[in-house]
Amino acid sequence: MSQEILREDALGEYYYIFYREIRSDSTKLTEERFIGDDAEAVEMLLDDIFTNASGDHTLEELDTTRYFERWIEGSLDASEAIEPGEAFDNRAEGDLEAIAEDFSDDMQTRARAAGKYVVIILGEGRLITCHSYTGQRALTTEMEIIEELLSADNIDKYAEFTREEDEIVINHFDKYDTKSFVEWLGIPVDQVVYDIKGDVKIYSVIADDIQATFRFTRDDIVEKIINTDEFNLQGNLLETPDTERDYRIKQIRWGNSTYESAEEFKQEALTHHYELSYYEDKFDELAKGDLGVATKTAIDREERLTIESGSKQEVRVRKTHDDFEIVLVNEFIDLEAGWRQALASKALANDQRVSIHHPGNSIAEEPVRIGALRIYNTIGLDEGVVDDLHDFVRTARDLGTSNMGSLMKHVTFDLLRREANAPICHFFGELADEYLRSHKDTISEGTRVTLREGGPASVELKSPEWFYGGKDYELANKLTKELNNGAGMVVIGVDENGGKVKGIQKNRFPHERLEGLEKKVRNQSDATQIHVVPVPISGGDITITAMKTG
Repeated sequence: MSQEILREDALGEYYYIFYREIRSDSTKLTEERFIGDDAEAVEMLLDDIFTNASGDHTLEELDTTRYFERWIEGSLDASEAIEPGEAFDNRAEGDLEAIAEDFSDDMQTRARAAGKYVVIILGEGRLITCHSYTGQRALTTEMEIIEELLSADNIDKYAEFTREEDEIVINHFDKYDTKSFVEWLGIPVDQVVYDIKGDVKIYSVIADDIQATFRFTRDDIVEKIINTDEFNLQGNLLETPDTERDYRIKQIRWGNSTYESAEEFKQEALTHHYELSYYEDKFDELAKGDLGVATKTAIDREERLTIESGSKQEVRVRKTHDDFEIVLVNEFIDLEAGWRQALASKALANDQRVSIHHPGNSIAEEPVRIGALRIYNTIGLDEGVVDDLHDFVRTARDLGTSNMGSLMKHVTFDLLRREANAPICHFFGELADEYLRSHKDTISEGTRVTLREGGPASVELKSPEWFYGGKDYELANKLTKELNNGAGMVVIGVDENGGKVKGIQKNRFPHERLEGLEKKVRNQSDATQIHVVPVPISGGDITITAMKTG
């Protein structure tokens, strides 16, 4: 243990608080002691935290090791035996350090990031272990530090151990229902609700030989059961709005979990909803705010969203989700440059898996897979479009970091920007623009390209001369013929024989003209979507890419 601070000599209520940064190489805990009035201040902080408790278990019910049980029992014994102000003996210190180390080791990557802390609180017969975040670095007094660490906004998971008669009872809360925390506590899997569980199925018996199944989406649960009494779960009955009959519930299934009790399911559904709604509420506040004002800049960073105005920076949202990268981008919110570059470097990598969720779009049970990205949102793409995207991704991966690899990455995410639902389309647009910056830096007139015809995306290369001359309807006919005959992408501005870039003067094909060509090809093509877009190269010229999907 490090230095000790005795707040008062008076006896009475007391709390010992131990903490360290989770990713620290040292197992030593910083210790603060609070006696009497100062302990009451800590108690007030704890009262705010414990308004969110979501489950009770006994220690015997949990799937834990005998070491875990020994650490908990030893710490509670020590908390009950100590006189306020005394130091814990070496054995008790060892138990506390073991709890902190065991907790830290089980946390997933995002929960181990800079500024994440394990906090252990000991009162009389009371042990609390918390996961907390603080981005503050200018805290000077021990009370300031504790107020920050024990802020209800900063604690996203905790477990409180107390003795009730002959049993140790655990009261726990996890804002994001993270698997690592559940496994650390050893909570049985059939008593856990995770963020992504899909549709709810309620099996009912109408008569001896007649059964009925009611299916509810997550939105249905919120709109029809949680927020209104349109449908009502009462006891083991489902009350519906359009019939006088009440349906006797035989079983409820949600994801891999089965519930014999409607009340048990209802409690988990409430927990599920309110924990997911945190980011939805925050994004809704941002979307309805004044971010369009020219004097304000909203930056979406990996662990927080900030609003910047002049030299002032306000943290509007803290992000600490262990399972997802939470993105809050829209037309007024930009990705922070460093995070955008990091995401772009991972997005199509073969050895990465990046789970993305945008609270502005509905959550999806199964993610849309785009390279290394797993998008846990409903983004509005049909199956045929997704299949074509996979071909673009394979081509981009084949090209790797080559000069045309960045082109394929750009057009893949530019297509997503154009076809996906808002607001997540803006996230895809940020990645598309990042790849375009790289492409412009490596491609200019005369550059020999690595892109070859064919491949998974069925690429066709055409020189500018192929596209010059003739009226727009004739150019549209040329593009339609190529796309209808099996090409997935036509890149105009590359000599198909020499493999060198031959740029097109930008003023020959302004956006209005390309949009007109796109419309004509779309009307003639058998594809779901057609895009004809300019791709700038170094020097001011462009190449033109025509793509079909679906």
